[in-house]
Amino acid sequence: MNIEKLLKLSLIPSIGPTRIRKLIDKFSFPENVFKASVSEISQINGIDEATAQKILSFDSEKLLENQLKTLEKTQAKVVHFWSDEFPVLLKEIPSAPAILFVFGELPQVKNIPIAIVGTRSPTVYGKFATEKIVGELIEKNCTIVSGFARGIDSVAHNFTLEKKGKTVAVLGSGLDVIYPSENLRIVEKIIENGGAIVSEFFFGTKPDSRNFPVRNRIVSGMSLGVVVIEAGMKSGAKITADIALEQGKEVFAVPGPINSPKSSGTNQLIQFGAKLITKAEDIVSELEFYFNTKQKEQKQTSVFIQLLPEEELLVSSLSPNGSHIDFIAEQTKIPVFKCLTIALALELKGIIKQFPGKIFAKN
Repeated sequence: MNIEKLLKLSLIPSIGPTRIRKLIDKFSFPENVFKASVSEISQINGIDEATAQKILSFDSEKLLENQLKTLEKTQAKVVHFWSDEFPVLLKEIPSAPAILFVFGELPQVKNIPIAIVGTRSPTVYGKFATEKIVGELIEKNCTIVSGFARGIDSVAHNFTLEKKGKTVAVLGSGLDVIYPSENLRIVEKIIENGGAIVSEFFFGTKPDSRNFPVRNRIVSGMSLGVVVIEAGMKSGAKITADIALEQGKEVFAVPGPINSPKSSGTNQLIQFGAKLITKAEDIVSELEFYFNTKQKEQKQTSVFIQLLPEEELLVSSLSPNGSHIDFIAEQTKIPVFKCLTIALALELKGIIKQFPGKIFAKN
């Protein structure tokens, strides 16, 4: 994949990651997009002739040059959607980014990434709950994902580092615009501990309220589940939980005092079906496939892999040429989102393999 041409394509205003993925699906490589005609491009669903014309006529050379210079200066890397390094879980969401700017190493399923989100002005109780849950997750070798904001996010990142764990910070600004500024001191430590600083935004992008919902979909998208600790009714953390539910992720909420506005959002999430948690073990019980896989990787001494009943059911439902996830769900009578969870665990064990379009086949 030609990174320079992919960046050039990404710089075009109003194109967006969904259209970029459609363009690459049709033309295979970004350089081929710029060689195509207006009529060829406008055949793609969601791209009209005016948009096709904009793609071919947009002058992004100066902007591109500035981005490439900063990329070289900062020694960041660009990880694109079609790369093996791109998180598998993030690929599954409908609005997956086409590119990510990264310092460090992105989390994969085997790292058991769990998102922690909450208010920017936590109470003593909120800080206590965050440190308790995070500390227990680190003991279970989880990677803590959060949005690098003040409050619960920063408590989660800092306590993870204190416990020598891995954490991933997803920014609502460019990688060269660390916000809040006080978190600049932990950037190197996050990378040294095997974590990452991640942004979808180009260098020079300032933090803006419009960026944070965009950032939040990545926080939840690259995680197996989202833990909400202290969130008001209209908070960014509750928005992240709503996004996570749309993505088919597990949402966990720590209950709070009924007279605290900072817990009104988390308590409502529990009312509406989020799993109430008071300890990391509550999360493990919902995501047992991933934790079981991790334990088997560490403890397995036999060449034979024992499968859980639902894993065996899914494997037996696969046709010789592979099966779409909807077909698997229909055959097994297991919801699609849970089938994806089981399938990813089986993929980690080397039992099945995933192909584009959510097709799964025996390995």
